[in-house]
Amino acid sequence: MKASGVGPQQTISPWSVGAHASGDAMAWSVVATLLAGPLVWGSIGWGADWLLGTPRVFTVIGILLGAVLAMYIVWVRYGRTPSAIATAPKPAVAADVAGDR
Repeated sequence: MKASGVGPQQTISPWSVGAHASGDAMAWSVVATLLAGPLVWGSIGWGADWLLGTPRVFTVIGILLGAVLAMYIVWVRYGRTPSAIATAPKPAVAADVAGDR
């Protein structure tokens, strides 16, 4: 993925976009992540409650799990220092795995 203002040989990995985002984009991304986590996992819990006939037990568990996972995702994307990001292992890509053979 090429970014404007980046030299012809430099690319920005999709995994590092969070560290290079502008302030407004970063803030909206954090807000969206913190809202989406409990909403998605709460909905999954609501569906489990509906299927099993339980009184909102899994809905509460889903909302709490979604909130914790959303906070973890925000911390991983935006809460680490640049030195921690630079030393973090990069995810394997299919081309990398195929090239190792």
